[in-house]
Amino acid sequence: MELDRISNFPNDVTDKILSFLTLKEAVRTSVLSSVWKDKWAMLSGLVFDEKCFSTDNCETFVNIVYHFLDVGDLPGRLLKPCLDLNFLSLLVYFHDPSEILTSLYLLRSSPALEVLHVEMSYLLKLLTFFRHKVKMNSVLMKKTLAELDFIKLLLLKSPVLETITIQAVSAYGSSEVFKKLLQLRIWEDCYSNFLTVEQNAPGPAAKEQRKPSKSHSQKQAELDRISNLPSGVIEIILEHLPIKEAVRTSVLSTKWRYKSAMFQSLKFDEQCVSTQNPITFVHIVDQVLLLHVGPIRKFKLSHRDLLAPADIDRWILYLSRSSVKHLILEIGIDQRYKLPSCLFSCEDIICLCLHNCILKPPSTFSGFKSLKRLTLERVTLTQHVFESFILGCPMLKGLILRNCNGFRHLNIDAPNLKFLVIEGDFEDVNLRNTLNLEYVYVALEFNVRERRVVGISSNLLKFVVHLPHVRCLEITSYSLKYLAVGATAMPGKLPEPLIYLKLLSMSVSFTDLKEITTALCLIRSSPALQELEIFVHRDNQNVQGEVNSWLEHLEDNLDYQFTQLRRTEITCISSTNKAELALIKFLLLSSPVLERMTLQPATGDGSLEMLKKVVRFRRASVQAEIIFLDP
Repeated sequence: MELDRISNFPNDVTDKILSFLTLKEAVRTSVLSSVWKDKWAMLSGLVFDEKCFSTDNCETFVNIVYHFLDVGDLPGRLLKPCLDLNFLSLLVYFHDPSEILTSLYLLRSSPALEVLHVEMSYLLKLLTFFRHKVKMNSVLMKKTLAELDFIKLLLLKSPVLETITIQAVSAYGSSEVFKKLLQLRIWEDCYSNFLTVEQNAPGPAAKEQRKPSKSHSQKQAELDRISNLPSGVIEIILEHLPIKEAVRTSVLSTKWRYKSAMFQSLKFDEQCVSTQNPITFVHIVDQVLLLHVGPIRKFKLSHRDLLAPADIDRWILYLSRSSVKHLILEIGIDQRYKLPSCLFSCEDIICLCLHNCILKPPSTFSGFKSLKRLTLERVTLTQHVFESFILGCPMLKGLILRNCNGFRHLNIDAPNLKFLVIEGDFEDVNLRNTLNLEYVYVALEFNVRERRVVGISSNLLKFVVHLPHVRCLEITSYSLKYLAVGATAMPGKLPEPLIYLKLLSMSVSFTDLKEITTALCLIRSSPALQELEIFVHRDNQNVQGEVNSWLEHLEDNLDYQFTQLRRTEITCISSTNKAELALIKFLLLSSPVLERMTLQPATGDGSLEMLKKVVRFRRASVQAEIIFLDP
């Protein structure tokens, strides 16, 4: 086998031989052997002419130049690089290969280049920032890919490229330009963050006013975070706005356009009406309900002026078909609105609040099986309707009755009831099957002294027997007088103590011995009591003789200890009433863990003398402090 003598020639000789070949033939020598593989890439002279083309290959002339130069490092760099060159401006005709190569040589010889400005001769205009902000203005012709190849080369060789803006001189073909750019092999999603295509070349004024494009992080920081919140959170935010302001959010953006029409909580009150707008309250409610989309979970109507019953009937009929769960009707005080029969078909309702209404359900009504909270304020209904209504709500947990009329006797049978508020002119309060009650507030306005009471045991015993789990008990107005009725002598303690009671608040008349003994009975029957509040009730009566007799024997009860009582507050104290001072002395001596006792006299007369007496009382708790408030 003969030696390959040509392959062993020196490099300069081999380069001289290849220089006599066309560039296409010189490149083909790379397949001869591994020794010839890279020789063509190290040629010191390059000649690009028509012989580079092949009739069987549609590749453009500039593509041949680019693919040749793309192998390894760009050849032909200057012997001495321009190390301080930051800005380079060129005028290039992309149909002249020598101009393209010269431009590439200069680019390769400028390692510190930051700004490149290329004027594409009468056709092309390109502006590029290599290291900081890059902006490219260009016209890409349909018949040649020269400009596209140049852009591709810039993208490939510019690792810190940030922004390229391509701007066509005319709108003709601009969409095709962008499509071709997206098809480039080196194109990635990240380039879409800094590439924009414009149609017209900007004038000098536009160049001065143009601002640098914002980075992706800046755009993210400016996102509308509120609009991206979950729909449930946005609805909670809108619930705290008046309906008028909530509807105005529809103009913020397309995302907010229909949010007001999908509110699940609607509140109509005086804030809906503007003094500068002639639109009526009724018209506003009608329009909101007409444009509403989806279910309505909560509906509140609160208006002091007179409303036509037909309008309210129409709204309730709409709600009965929307699966309403919370319904609040606060009708004006000068009006009594009769509830329509369609209201009683709302089987899913869980909260019902009625003010100044007439409650008369149809005979077929069997109750709200899902109702958990009921508020009746100044509502007219009969005794039978009230009792059957409560019985028809087995899930009822909260009941508030204020100044209702049409019945005088409260018979409440609610096994799941935990919260009870009673205010009004009622003669009797009979609790049945209410063993789960935890909070009870009773304010009876009916003076029991005006009628004769017949009973075997006191009302107190009949009342508390159904409150074994009560934690907070508030008895005001004439309620304590009602509880004191029925017993000739109040026992010192209840048969069954209120072992869970922690807060006891009472309104007591210290001119009535029965009220005093009833109050002491409740206090002594609460071993877990921590807070005690007493409001001295004045009924313009003189102290009875039996009260003075009771005071003489009060010290016989001082052996009882309130081991959990920590805070006591007594207000409206009279400096001349010995019973009130005796109770203060009794509590101080019987509360070993007392921390604070707050006293407030009814008037300033004699308050100083009363203070002198109180500070002399002995205290079972060394930590107890007495706070004396002004009247």
